[in-house]
This record gives sequence, structure tokens and C-alpha cells, in this order.
Amino acid sequence: MRKSIAAAVAVTVGLILATPASAEPSDPVPLMPGTDHVQAALFADDALFALGADPTGSGNDTVLFTRSLTQDDTSVTLGRAARVARASGFAMAEHDGTLAYNRRVDGALVLREPDGTETVPSWGQLFRPTPLSMSSAWLAAGGRVFDLDTGATFNLLDSVADLPPAALNTWVDDVAIVDDRALWVVGPVWDSETATTSTYVYTVPLGPDGPQGPAVRLDETTSAVGWMTVTGFVGSQMVWSEVADSSADVTVTVRSVPVSSPESAPSERVVGPLDGYSDIFDAGSSVAVYSYADDLMVWFDPADPDTDLYTYSINKGDVAYAASDSLLAGVSDAPVTQGTGWLMDVAGRTVTADASLPVPAATFPDVAPSNPFVADISWLTDLGITRGYADGTFRPAGTVSRDAMAAFLYRFAGEPTFTAPATSPFLDVATTHPFYKEISWLADTGISTGTVTPAGAYYKPGDSVSREAMAAFLYRFAGEPDFTAPATSPFLDVATTHPFYQAISWLADTGISTGTVTPAGAYYKPGDPVSREAMAAFLHRMHTGGYTIPWGAVG
Repeated sequence: MRKSIAAAVAVTVGLILATPASAEPSDPVPLMPGTDHVQAALFADDALFALGADPTGSGNDTVLFTRSLTQDDTSVTLGRAARVARASGFAMAEHDGTLAYNRRVDGALVLREPDGTETVPSWGQLFRPTPLSMSSAWLAAGGRVFDLDTGATFNLLDSVADLPPAALNTWVDDVAIVDDRALWVVGPVWDSETATTSTYVYTVPLGPDGPQGPAVRLDETTSAVGWMTVTGFVGSQMVWSEVADSSADVTVTVRSVPVSSPESAPSERVVGPLDGYSDIFDAGSSVAVYSYADDLMVWFDPADPDTDLYTYSINKGDVAYAASDSLLAGVSDAPVTQGTGWLMDVAGRTVTADASLPVPAATFPDVAPSNPFVADISWLTDLGITRGYADGTFRPAGTVSRDAMAAFLYRFAGEPTFTAPATSPFLDVATTHPFYKEISWLADTGISTGTVTPAGAYYKPGDSVSREAMAAFLYRFAGEPDFTAPATSPFLDVATTHPFYQAISWLADTGISTGTVTPAGAYYKPGDPVSREAMAAFLHRMHTGGYTIPWGAVG
């Protein structure tokens, strides 16, 4: 398919006049179980994607989920949801099952293939624009089109030659693309000579060398209370809308022209008058217009706009996010189920869905889904605390080295601003060591003092971290919280006189470590090395506990 979607905005609208054309709709099923709050949804031919709010991140942080979508003439089936990764922003783009999204941990543009394989184009590092639309050859983002193979970038404004000479505050919005054409909005544009505000819709052919301008202006509105918006390429049509918003009501006019003849007279359908603005969705072979205030949607072919394909009355308080043919996805704003995503079929096909909680994100080829620590390793990866080895593996049973521990903790703290000293605090850590900054930060914060000798301190970066040393690291990382160790040890193999008894007891008290439980009691095994998978669990439990540390809140 050919869609992009950004989070829907709940706005008030009035009545859409339509003749009911739908069968009895299906019962809704959960859209993405386990999500905190669905923010956006997008359909592919055989998959459904959703962005949910990230409860551990900032307002612009999201979590990407996916699930398989199988459908025929009578039924629709959604497979078990899977958590893909933490994302940035509320938009994504898709073409033929390949998804483009912004990854949170490093700002990279990620292209996710239908089989789950993810790649970052060489030009997609630190990719700040939000993906808006994608074809097999192009990606549209931030008013530009990017060649997917080479990363060559073209500003769509450069193909526009007929803007007013005195135009100010000019920018591109609502970009939609196919392999050989782009469609977009310019504006609102302020003309300082005529003191008017205008919005324009343009299209231009795309060739191997980018836009083959000049762009053709398809439509415009000159009004302080009107604007244009692009829906995209729907079937054989290019679709856009004019919104006229007066003090009394709003009128939405949906227009389209054939892709093959952009200069022909547009077909149109007037929707309104409304009490406010509506959303207009690309539903694959049709357009779906959504009236929030009246809880009503209508589907029609933009080439035959006067004939309704389906209509549907949405439950009061629900918000539609995406449509695909007769499928509709949205969220509920009801007090008890606020933010719960749903999916249903307005044509009456039976819809079933696996209601299990999402599968944790796949992380590394050597971490099996059955691994008891897969959720912890997935979390560690999502937050960028671990990046694995150069060969793409995680090596879950491998031990945590002391230099890797420094990297884990520094990243877990959010990579605080820190300038490593010119002289190393440890005799065995050169300033050129790949983790020198992280190790120096441990020394600066007092999390590690190393092994102190008359000659100086040694960190022993290549040594494995023992479980007793790990307890000390985490206790100091948490700011050495006020804690009275119990008179009786929680572990059979840790005496109350152990030098790290306070830290180990604190781990047990907080639930960060339960040790190895046997019928005789629990064992901590303080001298054993810490495995990488166990370290993921320790940090994840600390994160979910929400402990406050000197440089901020964990989680």
C-alpha cells in the first residue's frame, strides 16, 4: 500500500450528509493490546502498525508496535501484537509493507522490511525530519524528497516558480509521493504586498534526477480562514481538500484529478456546513471523511464522489485514526477505556484478534523469543543502553566486563554531560580507551573507586564484574539510598559481615535481585560473574522501580 499517517487530532466538526450504504458493522477488537495510549495507526496490505505513547519518555517519544493482518471477503484476522522499538514522533510512512520511522535512541531513519529486517541508510543517520510518505524510490519528509538509494535530497519548493514575489513564511506541508509524482501543499503564504494569506496545492513529476519542474498549481485558496490539505494518491486520483472555516461553520470540499491528467477539471464533493474541521483519510481505493462532532464517517470513490460506499456511526467519544477499504482503526476517549485502541470492519466482515500482550521486540539473532530475559534485553536495546557486538550478537550468557558496565551505567543515566579529564583516574585505562569517558564518569561520581594501591588506582577494565561488585555499582549509582541492612541476611551465602552486605541486602529489599531460590533458602553467589542477560534484568527492574538518582530519575 501507500500510506503515511500522523497522530489524529481530536477536533469538533458538524454533520456529514450521507445516505447509509454499509452492512451491519463488526464488533470492535483491541487494536494494540498492552499499549499505553495509541497515538497513530497505519495499514499495510498484510500488517497493521501503531505508535503508542511511551510512558517512560518525553511527550514526543512513542513505542512502535506491529501485528499481522489477514483478510478475505468474509473475515479479518489480526495476529499477536509485537513491540518493535522506541520511536520518535507521531508519524511513519509505508510502501509495500516496508515501514519508515524515526528511531528514538539515535535519531536514525529506519527502514523496516516486511520480514522484520531493519536497515539504516547511510544518509539516514541523525535523520530529523518526520517521514510523511514513501514509494519504492522516494521518501518524503520535511518538505523534501529523498532518493532511497542514494540519499540525494530535493526541496520541493525549488520546483515552484509562480509564488507571489512578496510571499513570506513559505513552507511545504502534507507531502504525498508515488514513484513518478509528488503532491503537496505550500503555505499558508503571507503576501506582504496584497496583505492576503494563501494556501496552494502543487504537483510535479519525479524522475531519476528528482522533481521535473516546474510544478503545476492544482488549487489555491486566498483567505485568512481557509486552507488546503492533501490526502494523497487514492486509486488513480490525486486527492486534496479545501477547508473554509468561517465564524459560523466549516465547509470541506474534497477534490481530485486523475494522476495521468493533473490539469483536468477536478471532481469534488462538498461536505458541510460543519461545526468544525474533519479528518480525511486515504482508505486505499476510496476516501473516508470523518466527522468528530457527529461521530459519523462516509467512504466514497474520489473519482465518483457523489456515491457513498460505506457510512458508519462511531461511538460517542471515540476518535478515528486510520482507514483502509472497509477497515477502521481508532481509540476510545471513554473515561474507563481512555486511549484503548480498537479496530472494526464497516462492511460487516467478522474481525478476530489475538488479545495477548505484545511480543517483546526482537533484538539479536542469538536471543531466542523463549529466553526468560528477552523482555529485559529488548528494553536494554530500546533505550540504547546496549548496542551489542560488531557481529550483531548480544551474547546473553557472556559475562559483563568492567568497561562494559561503565558504558551500561553511563547510558542508563541518560549520558549526562561530562568532560573526561586529560589525565586518566586509573593507571590501567588510557585516555584513548573506547570507554574512557564512561569509566572516568564512574570515577568522578564515586560509583567506582577501582582498586587503590600505593602506586595509584586500577580499574581492571577487562575483568568480569562479580555479582557482589555489581551490587556495589548499583547501590552507589542510586546515590547510596538510606537503608538499614537487616540483622539476618536475605541470602544463605552472604554473611552480615560481607564488605558489600549493605548493597547486596538493598538489592534484595528492592526486588532488583532475588538470588537463586532453593527449598533451603536463597543464594546470591556473590563471587560469580554477572551474565549479560542477568545484567539486563537487574537494570530493567531498577528502571521499573523508578529510583531517583543524583543526576535524575531512573525511568
